[in-house]
Amino acid sequence: MNTFLGLRGRNQVSENQWFRDGEWHVWSERTTKPFGLIRLDATRNLFRGLSAFTTLHEWREQVLHVWSLGCYGTVKLEGGFLTARMRFDIWGPANFIPFLKSKILAEVAAVTVEAAGANFFDSKDVFIIHGHDEAARAQLKLLIQSFGLNPIVLGEQNDGGMTIIEKFEFYANVCSFAFAIMTPDDSLTGPEGKAAIWRARPNVILEIGWFMARLGRTRVMLLSKADLEIPSDLQGILYLPFKESVMEVAPQLSYRLREAGLM
Repeated sequence: MNTFLGLRGRNQVSENQWFRDGEWHVWSERTTKPFGLIRLDATRNLFRGLSAFTTLHEWREQVLHVWSLGCYGTVKLEGGFLTARMRFDIWGPANFIPFLKSKILAEVAAVTVEAAGANFFDSKDVFIIHGHDEAARAQLKLLIQSFGLNPIVLGEQNDGGMTIIEKFEFYANVCSFAFAIMTPDDSLTGPEGKAAIWRARPNVILEIGWFMARLGRTRVMLLSKADLEIPSDLQGILYLPFKESVMEVAPQLSYRLREAGLM
C-alpha cells in the first residue's frame, strides 16, 4: 500500500477537510513547535511502516519534499502553520484511484496534525502539574472547573495497568494547556550561616519541560509559591507568584486561557 508520511492506522480524517489549490490538495495545521522538533517528528514518520519502502524524501532548507508512487508532496512551516501540499499522478483501475487518493490524504493529514503537535489544541482538558501542596492543587482544580474546563490531576486518574510514565503520557497527550504549581517541597542546605534553598520537586520540573516541548511555552503557565529557586532554563518563562492561595492570581489565569482560545 502506498503511503506518504507513514502508515499510522488513524484514517478518520475526511478528504473534504482538505482544500484545493489548482492541482494541489492542501492541509494546514497550526503549531507552536520549533522547526527542529517538527523536522525530527516528520522524518521519523517516514521510516515507519511501508512508507520506508515506497517513498523518497529530501529536506531543502525548511521544506520537506516527498516522492511516492503516484504522488508528490511538500510539508512546510510558515507563519505558525504546518502546511502539507499533495499532487497526484495515479494510474490504474478507475474504481480504485479515488480510494487510494482518500487513503493517502487521510494518512498525510493525520501525520501533519501529529507533527504539528496540534492534535488537542481545542481540547478542554487542562493538566495540573503539582508537588506536595494539596491545598494549592485543590484551589487550582476548582478554579479551572469554574472556567468551564476539565482539570486533569494525574493521581486522580485510573492507571489501567500502565506504568507512571505511560500514565502521564496517556493523559498529558490529550491536554491543550498545562499549569505548573511550583511549591517549596525540597530543601537544599545552604552554605554555613545561610538559609536553606527551597526548590520544587524534580518531577514538576520534568513535566514542565515535557509540556513546553509538546505545546510550546505559550501554553504552559507557572505558579510559584513562596521564595523558590527557579531553574535558569525557566527564567524566561512567565510565572505568577502567590502567597497563600491560587485565587490571588485568578484574573491572570483567566486572561491566559482566553488568549489560548480555551474560554
